[in-house]
Amino acid sequence: MTRSLALGRYAGVAMDNAKFCIVLPNSLSIDLFLHLIKKGEKPVDDFQILEKTFTRNEWAGLLEKNGFCIKAVYGSNLWPEFLQEGSFKVKSLAKFVKRSLIRYFCPLNLAREFVFICTKKETR
Repeated sequence: MTRSLALGRYAGVAMDNAKFCIVLPNSLSIDLFLHLIKKGEKPVDDFQILEKTFTRNEWAGLLEKNGFCIKAVYGSNLWPEFLQEGSFKVKSLAKFVKRSLIRYFCPLNLAREFVFICTKKETR
């Protein structure tokens, strides 16, 4: 089953006033560019083995092709963590500052993930 067939099923069985929140990974995230600058190569530690990543426009085209009407798009990046989990020890201050800057000043097209707010496309 292809990804487009799976997406089309959700829009096809939904009520006309249904809203969807779909989170999809970006293939051109700022994390990728920073890693390329620092290491000189693309990272190989993908979250999932079969994860597909596309740009914002590619995801939008796929969603619209499968019966969704995009109402809004937001970017999502990693939360800056200051303290180590379960303790009051400070993590790396440099990483905290870097993630804070990325989280709040990153352009939408360079976000780590896209959050698409969609409705079912009206059929006439």
